[in-house]
Amino acid sequence: RAHWVEPGDVTSQLLARETSERFGIVSAAPHEQLARLLVVRVDRRWDAVDPKLRRAAAEQWLTRWREATPQGVLAVVDESDRPRVRFDGNGRASLVGSAR
Repeated sequence: RAHWVEPGDVTSQLLARETSERFGIVSAAPHEQLARLLVVRVDRRWDAVDPKLRRAAAEQWLTRWREATPQGVLAVVDESDRPRVRFDGNGRASLVGSAR
């Protein structure tokens, strides 16, 4: 039988201690008004991670979210809601700015 990924599985994985500490994730939850949008909020620890690893992680998170949520979109933002990652139409991530 195929395993179906649930939205809660994705947020639980992001908030797991190892992942949240490594990438500086302080919260991960669907947006209140747009359930297909997963908002991942990161702190300064995000900037300490190698850029290649951050891009790869963000792409993986988007892929997992899309497995759990049809037409799912993902936002990685800092604690001031500034975007930290942008995705192109193919789901490839590019990093934006740095924490101030």
